[in-house]
Amino acid sequence: MSENKDKRLVIKVLRETAPFATVSGVLTTGAGMIEEIDRRIAQIGIITTKSYQVRKNLGNREPILVEAAPGCFGNAVGLRNPGMAQGAAELSSLKSRRMLRALLNVSLAGSSPEEFAELIRCFKGTADIFELNLSCPHAEGGYGMSIGTDPKTVEKYLSHARKETNLPIFAKLTPNTNCLKEIAKAAVAGGADGLSLINTAGPELFLEPYSKKPILRNNKDNRGGKSGAWIRETALKCVRTVRDAVGPDIPIIGMGGVSTGTEAIEMRNAGADIIGLGSVFASLHPRDWEAYFESLYADLKTGTDTSFRYLDVKRRMEYAPYRVSRIERYSGGYFLLELSGSLSYRPSEFAFLWLPGAGEKPFSIAREEPLTFFIREKGETTAAFAALAPGDIIYIRGIYGAAAPSVPDAQDGDIKRIIIAAGGTGLAVAPKLAEEHFLKGTEVSVYYGGPGGEG
Repeated sequence: MSENKDKRLVIKVLRETAPFATVSGVLTTGAGMIEEIDRRIAQIGIITTKSYQVRKNLGNREPILVEAAPGCFGNAVGLRNPGMAQGAAELSSLKSRRMLRALLNVSLAGSSPEEFAELIRCFKGTADIFELNLSCPHAEGGYGMSIGTDPKTVEKYLSHARKETNLPIFAKLTPNTNCLKEIAKAAVAGGADGLSLINTAGPELFLEPYSKKPILRNNKDNRGGKSGAWIRETALKCVRTVRDAVGPDIPIIGMGGVSTGTEAIEMRNAGADIIGLGSVFASLHPRDWEAYFESLYADLKTGTDTSFRYLDVKRRMEYAPYRVSRIERYSGGYFLLELSGSLSYRPSEFAFLWLPGAGEKPFSIAREEPLTFFIREKGETTAAFAALAPGDIIYIRGIYGAAAPSVPDAQDGDIKRIIIAAGGTGLAVAPKLAEEHFLKGTEVSVYYGGPGGEG
């Protein structure tokens, strides 16, 4: 059996035993989450990293993600990554500790054949598979889709990469082309062992309806790629096209809007060996990961559709406008931002604050009504928040996160008193937590440590 057939056999085995993969840029973007997914979800046979470049890339400023409708997302991360040296160091620590069960698919983003070769050499001791990003629609010029829409260029890049490693190489393809068949064939001719598709469609401009301002911020006219449910039919069509082009033996990782058993079956029937999942994690609570994937795997094997019951399909990223009623400033760059209106929450849950043109950041809530945040000025975005005046509008999305664990009620156990210790902006969590336990009849004491030893 040839070496290429050996590589492809591994994917065919995974097709039956662990037929799902994470996709680049979603969830498994750091060593900690890679380890978590690998440990908890046995049905995931391939874990894909973020796309790494030769040098560190700070990417685009927040917001980098928008939800236009339930399960329909736009994103403009801008290939944010720490660079290949730090990335390889983080991933190699997992491999050296023999932490990973799944195959590690390291995504690479180069702007030339030489850069891809350099990236492969750097990650060669860490990766089980390489995925060449020839498809990102919101990357700077020279990366992603800009090199993935010409068959001759694709074949040149793949043949150069092939010389650097015997490990499996997958080419990740874009839907934004009218010659997808030719590109897929060119990638295989250049030495690709498999193909991944599709990357996000678009890019598109996403406007917030109240302000009429662009939500995403980047040098691509504030546009972002489309992912999730609204690209599923495009993804299925592209996978069918590529399967017809390359025949039955080339492994395909198919992705784009899959979230239920029926949709996984459709992707398999279109020609995918492995089914990539990304946006669906936005509709899944982490506590349900194991149960969801067990159901999804069973659905794929039996033709049932049971996994959908674990999905929360309501829209989670819709902004609401709030008017500033008061700002109170303190030492150390801290300030209190009070808004007209209210927002129900539990202790340690949080919301995102967004100011068009300035950015978006997550914050704990200090008070439900009037809605209040306790913030420290640290950068461009928080400085813009601090400069707001009464009457100005700021936008909020949320609630997110998990509520802080409760202690037993005073009447149910031995705990009669609790102590809450907070530092810095952690003080924002304390009032609600203290209130909940005080109303249960528990004695509550709060200790706060401020900057520079202030208390």
